[in-house]
Amino acid sequence: MQTTTGTAAQVTDAVLHITALRSGSEIDRATSRLLADVIGCDDLLHTRVDLTGEGTSVRRGPALVDDGPTSRSLATLGALHPAVASYLVPGDDRSPRRISDVSSTRTWLGGPVYQEVFAARRERYQLSLVTALSPTCGTGWVLTRAARDFTEFTRMSAMGKSASTA
Repeated sequence: MQTTTGTAAQVTDAVLHITALRSGSEIDRATSRLLADVIGCDDLLHTRVDLTGEGTSVRRGPALVDDGPTSRSLATLGALHPAVASYLVPGDDRSPRRISDVSSTRTWLGGPVYQEVFAARRERYQLSLVTALSPTCGTGWVLTRAARDFTEFTRMSAMGKSASTA
């Protein structure tokens, strides 16, 4: 487990590095590495879920490798993902959320999105961070784990809040 000082230094170093980058893809890869290091996850996805199906894309891991099969599956099932649906509720604050914040374990694991998109990789636990949202398209990061859920502290940290201000 990282110390607060260690994490703060890591974030500061990453911000300095990211601000020197020139292209969006360089920034996305640096952000991917930072999120995976600071939050800790089994895998990380940069997603663009387009509910019209046309522009859905998923890039996976710190190197953000295109994941065509997941992209195609989410193009048809994205609207059924409990976290995606929760972000589309009018007035939603776009705060980071765990799948466990928006769905029961039984519903999530038995549902078509988990079964068809995430079960093979055992991406049972998810933490989503939306960076852009319209009524039909959302972009952001999804951190996944197989063995344990993200804590409330982790979720609040992703929001930039301390647990004491929650």
